Amino acid sequence: VAIFVQRDLEGKDLNIYGDGTQTRDLLYVEDCADFVISAGMDTWAMAAANAGLGRDVSINELAYLICNDKQRIKHVPHIHPQSEIQKLLCNYEKARNLLGWQPQVSLEEGLAEPGTGLLLLDRVVECNQVPMMHIILRMLML
Repeated sequence: VAIFVQRDLEGKDLNIYGDGTQTRDLLYVEDCADFVISAGMDTWAMAAANAGLGRDVSINELAYLICNDKQRIKHVPHIHPQSEIQKLLCNYEKARNLLGWQPQVSLEEGLAEPGTGLLLLDRVVECNQVPMMHIILRMLML
C-alpha cells in the first residue's frame, strides 16, 4: 500500500508483480491497535484470534482504488512467484465473539484517510498467557 500511494503521489506507474489476482486482507492501523489493546486487557489470553476486515481485495483492485487509472497500472514479472501467497483473508469471528471487537474502518475509508494507515496482516495475531502480545505483521504505512 505504501509503495502504491507514494508512486501515485509522484505521478508514477504502479507496478504489480505477477498478474495481480493475489488477494490481501487489509486492516486500518487504528483498528489493529484497538484489537491489540482489547486482546491484551482480556483474560481469555490463551486463544488465538484473527484481526482483519474479513474481506480480501486483489492487488489489481487495490492499485485501481489508489490511482483510479488503469493505464498507470503495470504488471511486471514476479521475482519469486513460488513464494507468493495467492489468497489471504482473515476471519475475525473469534475476536468478535470473545472481545466484541470488529473493524470499524473499511478499506475505502482507510485509503481516504491522510497517511493511509493500513496494515497488511501476514499471520494470525496471537495472544497467550503471558501479558505480551506476539504479533507478526508487516507495517505498510503509518
